[in-house]
Parts: sequence; structure tokens; C-alpha cells
Amino acid sequence: MKQEHLDYLNSLDISGIIKDRVEKIVTENIMLCSGKLDILDIFLCDITNAESIKSYTSLWLFSSDYFIECKNFLFADDYDAVFYPKSIYYCSLKKSNYDLLTANVTSQITIQCNLKTLASCTMITTGLNCEKAVSIYQKYMLPNFL
Repeated sequence: MKQEHLDYLNSLDISGIIKDRVEKIVTENIMLCSGKLDILDIFLCDITNAESIKSYTSLWLFSSDYFIECKNFLFADDYDAVFYPKSIYYCSLKKSNYDLLTANVTSQITIQCNLKTLASCTMITTGLNCEKAVSIYQKYMLPNFL
């Protein structure tokens, strides 16, 4: 796994078991593309319940051409890929308790984007992971409008 991906997971205080699962999924997706897929970024969607227990829902992989969602990644091998360059026609970023400068444990972000292929992507996160969500939005979504 790339060091920047490991640094991201470490910033979230992810367990070794989850890190191993993420590495396995990244490796499998690279293999599915005959080794020609360069994963530039990864992103973990999460939700936090009323008792402040965090659950990870989806792992997203970003290359220069594809968004890959690994749904329910801790328990399933369910991968959806979409070709995205210059194909986004709608994007929404909804935030609460986050001023785009400082995230806290109550910060939340939901990103929704629709592509001309009729595919849609939804990413939800809480807490300090909101900073990574904004980075993903800026790097991969905004520059790829039709």
C-alpha cells in the first residue's frame, strides 16, 4: 500500500485488521485491471451513531480515470467502478458542524455526484475525516464537470 494511503488510515486510527482488508481490496482491484490501475487516493465512508460508535460503510478508490466503490468492504467483495473524467453533471456537498477549516467529532459531510452515465456516487463521513472528503471533492469532482 502506498505510504500516503497508510498515513491516511493511521490518521483515522484504523485497526490493523481494517488496514489489512483495505490493502487486500486495493491489491485485488489493481489485479482486476491487469496491474494498470494506479490508485491515487482512498477514502473511507463512515457513520457515527448516537453512542459515538463509528461504523465504516464503503471504501472508495480513486484513479485518474475511475471511482471505485467497495460497498460494505469489511464484509463483502462488492465493487462498482465508474469512468468519471469530464462526465460529472451534478455535485452536492452538504456539511454540518464544519467550517471547511477545522473538523471536530460532530462534523459531518455528505457528497453526492451524478455522472452522465446515470451513475451516482454518495460519500458520507463524520469527524476529522471530513477534511479528506473535501479534498476528494476538490481533486476529483469539481474539475470533472462536463
